[in-house]
Amino acid sequence: MGSFIDLNGHVYGRLTVLSLIGGKPIKWLCRCACGVEKAVLANKLRMGSTKSCGCGQSENRSQLKHGGSSKGGRHAEYGVWLS
Repeated sequence: MGSFIDLNGHVYGRLTVLSLIGGKPIKWLCRCACGVEKAVLANKLRMGSTKSCGCGQSENRSQLKHGGSSKGGRHAEYGVWLS
């Protein structure tokens, strides 16, 4: 069996670990930089696959432009799709 790793106070992306929730698999209560509290699996935090409550995804989507990059250029796939 592996040893317990205390993540209290650690920061992963936009998430700060507040307290252990426990259970199997182990979950931690985290607070996102936006203020939302969320239960997150310990391995998701440590592997880096969970970095926010999800608020970052909506911010990233809002910065995308249809068919192109944020600089206004178009991807080759967009030209194919237009055809």
